[in-house]
Amino acid sequence: MKAKPFSAMKITINNKAIVSALVAIFFLGLQTRAQQQEKVLTGFIKDSITRNIITNATVSNRNTRVIAEVNPAGFFKITVRPDDLLSFSAQGYKTDTLRYFLNISDTINVELRPELSDSLNVTVKSTNYTKYQQDSMLRRAEFIEDAGPKGKAFSKANSGAGIGLNLDIFTKKKDKQVRTNYKRFEEREKELYIDSRFNPETVQYYTRLKGDTLALFMREHRPEYEWLRKHTSTEDMMLYLNDHLKLFNASRSKE
Repeated sequence: MKAKPFSAMKITINNKAIVSALVAIFFLGLQTRAQQQEKVLTGFIKDSITRNIITNATVSNRNTRVIAEVNPAGFFKITVRPDDLLSFSAQGYKTDTLRYFLNISDTINVELRPELSDSLNVTVKSTNYTKYQQDSMLRRAEFIEDAGPKGKAFSKANSGAGIGLNLDIFTKKKDKQVRTNYKRFEEREKELYIDSRFNPETVQYYTRLKGDTLALFMREHRPEYEWLRKHTSTEDMMLYLNDHLKLFNASRSKE
């Protein structure tokens, strides 16, 4: 049998097979390129205020969903590729993110902001009340509900929550007990305000004191309400605790 010339042969082409092969080659190329660009990113996570190592932090790659834990030295390592989004988080701190690019160093230092810094900031803003201020307003509303009258009871006086009571409404002799109760209420509010800023969690965080030692320090070095009202920033509280911790340690060393 005489063979047909090559040019005369019928060649059946499966278009779907060709497309599938091209797609496979394309994605294989992308995968190879991505693998070539993969890097191991390392670094340390620290407190943005004290610069101390944070050991309970985690680092997660939101693109690959890989999570890396920080070791006792605050060190971490995680595989990244260009444009990956990394998330850094730890209990008691604000979560931070970083978009990785090739020009970023292979070793980085990450500083997380403590959530405590916001709780210590008691600057009164019309649209941003602290938890203490919100609780204080509720307590004042309850006091008005019990004491009455309600019409002009609230005033612009600042007693810790940006809102106070107008004692001029209690002018009659029969309101003497109400005025006395309110003065007691105000004294209690001052103590609660001190507690809101000078609390065990905050003091322990910045002094590293624990247990009975922490309780003794808080009892002996409780700040005055008037001082706290004049020093409302996180830095003020940090300096106060630092200065009084030195005094506390000095007095204990003499014992």
